Amino acid sequence: MSISRQSIEELKRVAKISDFILESTTGKLRGDKGMALCPFHGEKTASMSFTNGENLFHCFGCKEGGDIYKFVQEIRGLDFSEAVEEVASRYSFNLNYEKSSNLIPKKELYKKTNLLTKYFHEELMKSDRGKKGRAFLRSRGLEKESIEKFRLGWIGNNDKAFIDYCKAVDLTSKDLQQIGIYNSNGKQFFINRILFPIFDKRDNVIGFGGRSISSSGPKYLNGPETILYQKSRSLYHASNFTESAKSENTIYIFEGYIDVIAASIYGINTAAAPCGTALTNEHLSFLSQFNSTIILCFDNDEAGYEATKRILNLKIRKEKALNIQVVDYESYKDIGEMLEKDELDNLKDILDNKQNLVEFILHKEIQRKLEEDLRKNEIVYKLSEIINLLSPIEIEEAKSFISKELNLEKQVLEAELNTPKTETNAKEEKIMLSNEFETVFLSEILRKDNQDLDDISNQILNNKDLGLQTRLFDLQQHKKDKSGESFPEYLAKYFTISYEDSEFIEAKNRLYEKILDIKIKELSDKIEISSNKEDSMKLLRDVAEIKKKKESLYNSNN
Repeated sequence: MSISRQSIEELKRVAKISDFILESTTGKLRGDKGMALCPFHGEKTASMSFTNGENLFHCFGCKEGGDIYKFVQEIRGLDFSEAVEEVASRYSFNLNYEKSSNLIPKKELYKKTNLLTKYFHEELMKSDRGKKGRAFLRSRGLEKESIEKFRLGWIGNNDKAFIDYCKAVDLTSKDLQQIGIYNSNGKQFFINRILFPIFDKRDNVIGFGGRSISSSGPKYLNGPETILYQKSRSLYHASNFTESAKSENTIYIFEGYIDVIAASIYGINTAAAPCGTALTNEHLSFLSQFNSTIILCFDNDEAGYEATKRILNLKIRKEKALNIQVVDYESYKDIGEMLEKDELDNLKDILDNKQNLVEFILHKEIQRKLEEDLRKNEIVYKLSEIINLLSPIEIEEAKSFISKELNLEKQVLEAELNTPKTETNAKEEKIMLSNEFETVFLSEILRKDNQDLDDISNQILNNKDLGLQTRLFDLQQHKKDKSGESFPEYLAKYFTISYEDSEFIEAKNRLYEKILDIKIKELSDKIEISSNKEDSMKLLRDVAEIKKKKESLYNSNN
């Protein structure tokens, strides 16, 4: 059964997106429209607009947006149907359901995935067809107890036993396609692989991952996304993980399925892994609810390090502070290799020497720069890109760490960090902007080639508190020096996203609002120290006039 389209649309006319936004974050509603701090990334200035009239939201910072159902999906970690039901419950709205000719209801699919999981497990454990899979797992240090605990399975190549089983339990080709065993062309997706069933938080099987036992084809193959299985939201070992995390204060995130199983053998119950994708913002939102230390245990290779660096960007975007630490496997590739070598006992020493996320990345970057024979001031400059992204407390901690690592006096370090960027530096590194609205503004100024600027834009560029003129000059100089490069190619090195005209207007207005706030503060300070009543009254009138401009600006945004 699925929710009727008519019910979904009628509910949207009854509901108010502001009810869900304002209980999830800080914001203001004026009439039908409002602005709020985006709950999907960390920020101090509200950049998410919303309207009850259309029940839509859009963040100008992280670009998240959609309708009321999309917001509830993201903030609650629900799928679409669950989000609709959540909204309906809020307003005591009776939903109508209808039969779908194309999709099998989820409850029916769960029954079918459980049947398949049982079959694949018995194939691995008991059949001659699964003998090679059993031998492979034993060679990797996995015994019967672990195989049964994680309900691992075996799938062949569309063999007769599998076809006969599907017929016996009424599993059609359409069923297998919607579960992810067959692809969209009706062909078997996994062939001659060990299967890792993926469970949701309610212990339902939602999908599968497969491991080849031969050298041909990809080592790991992750099942296609289905109505049950979305990789950006799913974590391997999620059901057991959730239960254990309630009583423990540490969460371990590994790179793959066997890593999680190896951790379980060692005694780590709060282990999980993303399913064939990088750790996402949705994953991090899920993990943050446990108020636990998150320990990253990614592979000891370049891909693992890049994955770790991406987590720093995700962490910075989170409103909620997260304690994230990192494991360095030293001479091992991963915990799976330790299991294979029967050296899991060494894991304790490795876990005891973990570092917090920022220090781990700073240490790695410093070591790499030293190997390049860079001078200390050059290293500090290159590290500033990371430092500028951090919170004030983290910045101070990072400075202390770098000072110790480079044997550099903190005062000298701070002087280097405060040194203006030279033309050479601008050529070497991306221009780091402290504010998303500044990024939008400068990006579009460059795209417009600095032509036809209005009065407000000029005020913004020339405002000393924003300092955008200097950054624009650096970018323009770089542009001149790169005359052989197309403008889009040039911009792509500095800005990873293109912006709409409406976003430029929003950015311009928000920056202008900041300038007006600065002026109000300056005038208010003058009023406090003024002893002349006439001067004070004039200053008050000036403040009132500026506040009118702010109010007008706000209304124009909405």
